Amino acid sequence: MSEFKFEHPRTVLNRYSLHAKKSWGQNFLVSEKAVRTIAEACTLGESEILEIGGGLGTLTQSLLHFASGKITVVERDRDMCHVLSREFSNHPRFNLIEGDAAKFDYQNWLQTTNGIIAGNLPYQITGAILKQVMMAGNDMKKAVFMVQQEVADRLCAPLSDKHRGALTVMVLARCSIKSVLRLKPTAFFPPPKVRSAVIALTPHAENLLADTVPEAFDKVVKSAFATRRKTVRNSLSKTLCEREIAEQILQEADISPTLRAQDIELSQFIRLAQVATKHQLV
Repeated sequence: MSEFKFEHPRTVLNRYSLHAKKSWGQNFLVSEKAVRTIAEACTLGESEILEIGGGLGTLTQSLLHFASGKITVVERDRDMCHVLSREFSNHPRFNLIEGDAAKFDYQNWLQTTNGIIAGNLPYQITGAILKQVMMAGNDMKKAVFMVQQEVADRLCAPLSDKHRGALTVMVLARCSIKSVLRLKPTAFFPPPKVRSAVIALTPHAENLLADTVPEAFDKVVKSAFATRRKTVRNSLSKTLCEREIAEQILQEADISPTLRAQDIELSQFIRLAQVATKHQLV
């Protein structure tokens, strides 16, 4: 393999007489170490990789170098699409889709390829993409996402941590979550006002929700976290069922009604969802 040559995004911007579009929230990764780390985290045999938002091709170039499978890039900015086409269209493993990542059918792509998804997730569509990834289950081999630090803190939050929320538990039921990298604003050009982090999601070898209706599980988890400062009994009684029934299903699931949602283990949430399904509450 030839040596990887990192090209600074400023050089690419100048070559095409472009500027970062503030209205689009464009902040280009300029840390070579970070680019290498992300690309290496995505490399898994000859798996196909879907990159969300190729931008100037900084990560694309690295993926084409370190990975051996096909690289498909979804990009909506026409200027960036022009750059990507000019830079990589002659590469046999490169494929460009000009479109909105928020509207892309990730489940269909994963079912077809059983591949890997990577990219910098725009804050406003992070939740929507994570949900699609979760629904894909074992059709996905891995996902490596750059997200805002607060999102990473939520997803990686341990039991009883104040950052632990419904999204944490719903993702944990489908995937293991690993923190790959933390990035300061200076790792980007122009520097954003927020910190970022890279996380890797890998589907569990065993389907933890095999005996549970996934939609029922998600509904129960959301209900438990709906009023996170209250006890799980109070939260469920406000969002799912009457107080007496909430106490009954918690007792059947062997969960203390005085716990808060962030203190409840994943296995307990699974039991609670099964009990709630049995009582036809979800």
